[in-house]
Amino acid sequence: MTLAEIKDAIRVLPRRADGKLITIPMDLRREIVSQAKVSGDKRIGDEIGIHPVTIYGWRRRQRVRVKRPRFQRVAIAAPEVSEPRLVVEGPRGLKFLGLTISDAAKLVREVAHEF
Repeated sequence: MTLAEIKDAIRVLPRRADGKLITIPMDLRREIVSQAKVSGDKRIGDEIGIHPVTIYGWRRRQRVRVKRPRFQRVAIAAPEVSEPRLVVEGPRGLKFLGLTISDAAKLVREVAHEF
C-alpha cells in the first residue's frame, strides 16, 4: 500500500466530534508501520496526521507479540533412585568426590591395609 492509499484509507475512517480518529484497524496499522520502517515514524506520522509516538508504539507491539501458550503440558515422573554420592577428604587436601558407598568402603579397606 502506498502512502497516498494510506491517506485515503485514513480519510474515510470514523471520527469523534472533535475530529480525532476513533480507531484505526489493525491491517491499516500494519501498513503504516511497514511504511514507517522505511521512511521513519516522524515523517510518516507528519504526512498522515498520526503522532510518531503512536506509530512507534504500534511497531513495538508488533515486534514483541509472540503467541505462547500460557500453560504447558508436563510429565511428572518419579525421581531416579541412585546410590548416594560421598566426598572423602584425606590429608594434605586430598579429596575423592562423588564416591558411592561401596567405592568409599573399598577405599577405606585399601588405606587400612597400608597403615
